[in-house]
Amino acid sequence: MTEPSALSVKAGQPQFFAFWLTHVPPARFAAFWSMVAMALAPGGQVCFLDDSSQERASERFVPDQAAPTVWRRLRDGSEHRVIKVYYWPGELAARLAKLGWSAAIHETSTLLLVGTARRISDPGGSA
Repeated sequence: MTEPSALSVKAGQPQFFAFWLTHVPPARFAAFWSMVAMALAPGGQVCFLDDSSQERASERFVPDQAAPTVWRRLRDGSEHRVIKVYYWPGELAARLAKLGWSAAIHETSTLLLVGTARRISDPGGSA
C-alpha cells in the first residue's frame, strides 16, 4: 500500500475511491484511513464504493491466511490470491467511528457498498 507521504492528490480536493477498501489488510485499516484523512481539507468528505458483504457467499476463500484471502480467476485462466475483506455497513461505520470518522454507509440492490465519511476527531476522541 502507498505510504501517506507518497500521496499525489492535493489536500482539500473532494476525494473518491472505488474497490480499494475490501483489499486493505485488516492490519493496515487504520493506516489506510489515516492516508485518506491526509487528503482531506478540514471538514472534507470522502465517498467510496466497494463490493457488498453479500458477495462473500460467492467467494472461494483460501484457508489459513493471515488476512482474508480469496481466489480470483483471470480471463486468461490463471488464478491468483487476493486479500478480500468484506464489511457490513454497521460494522464498517463502527470501525471508522473508533478512528474518529462519521460515516453513512449502505448496501445497494446491486450488491455494492456505498458510503461517505468525514473525519470528526483524532483517534482518542480529541476534536
